[in-house]
Amino acid sequence: MKQVVQFKLNQTDQVFSTSLIQFSPSKSSQGVFKNEVSESQHSFKSFKELKDEFNITHHQHSQFYDSSFNSIDIIVETEMVDEDNKTPKIANFNKNNLMMKKQYTRMDNKQKSTNFEAFLLIGKYFFSVGILALPYMFYLTGFILGSLLIIFTAAMTIYSIHLIMAVHLDIQSKVDPSQVKQTTTITELAFKIFGVPGQLSCRIFSTIANLGSCISYIIFFEIYISGIIQEQWSNKITNEQAHLIGALFAFTIILPLSTVNNITLFWQTNLVGFLVGLIAVLWMLYLDFSLILGTGGVQRSENDLWKTDNFFLAVGISVYSFQVMGIALNIRNSMENPNNFIPVFYTSTILTCLMYLVFGIVTQLAIGEYTEDIVLLNFAPQTIIGFCVRLMYTISVLLSYPLKFYVVVQIYENLKCFKDEIFSVEKYEMSEYKNFFDQSLALLKRYAIRYVLIVSIFMLSLTTYKLAKIISLVGSLGSIILQFVIPQLVYMRYFKVQWYRIIFGITICLIFVISACLGVFYSLMSLSSNH
Repeated sequence: MKQVVQFKLNQTDQVFSTSLIQFSPSKSSQGVFKNEVSESQHSFKSFKELKDEFNITHHQHSQFYDSSFNSIDIIVETEMVDEDNKTPKIANFNKNNLMMKKQYTRMDNKQKSTNFEAFLLIGKYFFSVGILALPYMFYLTGFILGSLLIIFTAAMTIYSIHLIMAVHLDIQSKVDPSQVKQTTTITELAFKIFGVPGQLSCRIFSTIANLGSCISYIIFFEIYISGIIQEQWSNKITNEQAHLIGALFAFTIILPLSTVNNITLFWQTNLVGFLVGLIAVLWMLYLDFSLILGTGGVQRSENDLWKTDNFFLAVGISVYSFQVMGIALNIRNSMENPNNFIPVFYTSTILTCLMYLVFGIVTQLAIGEYTEDIVLLNFAPQTIIGFCVRLMYTISVLLSYPLKFYVVVQIYENLKCFKDEIFSVEKYEMSEYKNFFDQSLALLKRYAIRYVLIVSIFMLSLTTYKLAKIISLVGSLGSIILQFVIPQLVYMRYFKVQWYRIIFGITICLIFVISACLGVFYSLMSLSSNH
């Protein structure tokens, strides 16, 4: 019998009773560090000595989120492994009043990802409910202006990643490779260059973007379920009652997913969700092409090529569909060969841009002015095809939701005020009077606040069913600044660029700040209107 203990690596002053320590390989689906500890001897070594002896590097495994998303410290359960049948058994471990702890990495991913896996992960982050609003965006802007907006957003996304990569690589080149943190993100870069204000700005806009995505996902579920209810019992209940029932169903489904802490599952669920959603989009494209070839589509006018009345409403939708800044460098650091990140990212972004253009234009040609703000609503649920397409994309969104919510949870749970005061995790760990009640109370506080957040998201989702407008609001309020303004400021401040580059960068920042403000204004106006 051997005890398998998972250590928290930064606890350098911890002392353990060991005679043999060896490293077991990571599980294929986990990146948690494990050490096998023999219990036959009682020689003492400090963890720092063990770290030096075995060259343990805290950042050996790629992590998924920046420092603001530090993994949750969970009091250890020690596994007892039976060498005969290899069956893990859970046992309590509190020997010599030393409470062993384990630390989940920010993403419990399986191992280093290949270029293809990184390509799929980037594509999945692009691929969300935003694509369903693109036909409506083309209806708002016309074909030419809408196409230019999509291309411009994709180009600026690539440019922003280029700026952040330049800063990141320059920092790496000036520091001892063994001291370089392998999980640098836009938040950490902003903290190094602008201090707490930069870090706080990234956290705020990242929270808005991900929290808004959670709300939009729940609204999507409400629309889907209420559509089924109205189809089956249209004569017995009103639209408001159908939406309320749909919201309750959505809440019932989302609630257990919101309590998941093992993010090992997120890679798998996101990949499955991406593939299912891609099949649904390709199916919709096939139906649109069939409609165009069969009927010629709807009649067009010159005004359908270029419309500016709702341009800033469309900007938010476009930016929402390309939001990737929060996880780009994490994906790079998770790759087997990080030097391949740039071509992989460029390829994924360009192909996504082409898919957006084709899907938006073809759907708008087929449906025209009858386009709903979410194109799935144009597919009748009473038909087999319409039902299957709606169901497939709903499954895709359902599998994508947990990771969006997990990012929000990690941001607020790792704020100092929450960790030290509300959850009392650190106080509990330092206390000499550790008991089950204290541990349970800390856990109770943690989940109580999480449930309050879930209910708040649910209540906000009940305020409107205009999903395209919510997407536009989230894109304008949360994504534009994080994706286009902060990278410019980080680059200019770090490299201390010449005056002409400062003028260029400030001009870009002003354009996007004004676009964000106008986008928020028009989104709120549209949400408050009766149309």
